Amino acid sequence: MSSLKKLYIVFTVLFLALVGAIACQMEDTDPYHRRILKYRYTKDSLYKLDPSSPIQRSERVQFYGLSYYKPDSNYRVVAQVNRISPPRPFTLMMSNGSSEQYLKVAELKFKLNGQEFQLTGIQPQEFKSEEQKRYLELMFTDLTNNKTSYHGGRYIEVEYTQGNQVIIDFNYAYNPWCAYSNNSYCPIPPIENKLNTEVSVGERKYEMSSKMN
Repeated sequence: MSSLKKLYIVFTVLFLALVGAIACQMEDTDPYHRRILKYRYTKDSLYKLDPSSPIQRSERVQFYGLSYYKPDSNYRVVAQVNRISPPRPFTLMMSNGSSEQYLKVAELKFKLNGQEFQLTGIQPQEFKSEEQKRYLELMFTDLTNNKTSYHGGRYIEVEYTQGNQVIIDFNYAYNPWCAYSNNSYCPIPPIENKLNTEVSVGERKYEMSSKMN
């Protein structure tokens, strides 16, 4: 690696850290909000510098972070877990027209924006690691899609414990990789995971204008 490239990487990391620190101070002093902002700036740094970043290589020079909604603790909800035993195999369609096999593992019921909702938590039928078994994947769509958020929906992972409740924090809702590149494909959220409300937290739509945010 050339000295110039090393200097560029160091400068970029310091710049993102400085911007993140300033943003955290300007946003407010709430610990919950600061924790979310810290997570975001860590992710933005990885998307900027990591060779495996979903951001196109040609765009990374001018990339200074994703676009996000403002954190809102009202979108951190407690969900009741109804386990599906045994888990039900099903076919999940992919954005490129192919399909993959998943398992419907649990139904999570919760209240959001004064309404009652349910999301189906899924897992891959074939696990790549033991760590995956600890989490449910929530792939969902909502009324912000194709407006202020990615048209194909967003994802969240929640820890799948032995209890009958889990926390769903929509502030951590993120875009699939196909939102950043036409070279990627990703699962399409199950039809039953459509939320008839606006989930105005988490990641916003990735656009050219968002790169300087």
